[in-house]
Amino acid sequence: MGEKAEAPASVAAAAVDENERSLRNLRKRLGQMEELERKRLEGAKLSTEQLEKASKLAQVKDQIAELERNMAAAARRGVPLAAVSGVEDSWDG
Repeated sequence: MGEKAEAPASVAAAAVDENERSLRNLRKRLGQMEELERKRLEGAKLSTEQLEKASKLAQVKDQIAELERNMAAAARRGVPLAAVSGVEDSWDG
């Protein structure tokens, strides 16, 4: 019976870990994208792939903001974060 009582807590902890990992990854990508944009503005020649990545800067910022809002709202409501995500962590590079 003790295992059943612990299961929801472990599911919630896993969801927190997943959301925190997604947020950390998005922030890392944002930093990389901002560096590419800085180089572009300084006149560096970027590859097509680099330009494509840099062009998604606003999209990644929006994803970060949405994930942060969802996590904060869930924390205020006491909702398990497993039901929160809604933000896909997709990155081709």
